[in-house]
Amino acid sequence: MVEGAFSIFKRIFGEHVMSLRWANIIQEIRLKVALYNRWRNESIARELERSVPHMT
Repeated sequence: MVEGAFSIFKRIFGEHVMSLRWANIIQEIRLKVALYNRWRNESIARELERSVPHMT
C-alpha cells in the first residue's frame, strides 16, 4: 500500500526536487505532500458523494 502511494506521488510530482538548499528542499517536499494529501482527500470525498444516495 505504501509503495503504491509513493508510486502515485512520484508519477504526479516526479522523482527530483528543484530546490538546492536544505531548508528549501524540506519546504518543497512538505508542499508537495500537502498538495497530494488534499488531492487524495478530495478524490475520496467525491467518491463517497457518488456512492451515497442523496436524501431530498
